[in-house]
Amino acid sequence: MEGQGPDSMIQARELRFRYWREGPWILDGLNLEIHPGEFVVLLGPNGSGKSTLAELLAGLVSPGSGQVLVEGLESADAPQRLRGKVGLVFQNPEHQFFHNTVVEDVAFGPENLGLARAQVEARVARVLKEVGIERLAHRAPQHLSGGQKQLVAIAGILAMEPLYLLLDEPTA
Repeated sequence: MEGQGPDSMIQARELRFRYWREGPWILDGLNLEIHPGEFVVLLGPNGSGKSTLAELLAGLVSPGSGQVLVEGLESADAPQRLRGKVGLVFQNPEHQFFHNTVVEDVAFGPENLGLARAQVEARVARVLKEVGIERLAHRAPQHLSGGQKQLVAIAGILAMEPLYLLLDEPTA
């Protein structure tokens, strides 16, 4: 069962990252382990690399050097096998909206996991109810309040049923 073996964790090993070739290292030699069931909070000033680390752990960007492993698989070597294991809710929820209605946006992730239509619909209905936004299902996400947009973004990630959930500034 996933999330239960000896490799059940997210690991960062000697992780280094910078935005441009000659720029300063935003992350320099970071080591981190996050085990199932743990709650980890990263605190730091603006520009200290918290969002960058979340993007690296979710496999959205590649490190300059070092490794990110999820469930024992290196993110650079197995992007397809890791898809859906780590969910990231961005600081700005609008960066996660791709469709014209909430229901379509929440379905986007599960559809891209290759799930059957019935599974997608069941997951979407469940998370809309769990998050308390079922009444917004056919509204345009772009026209919602900031708090409602955040809930739509969270619902979209929860519908993917990730093993690990990363929240970037969840109360912003």
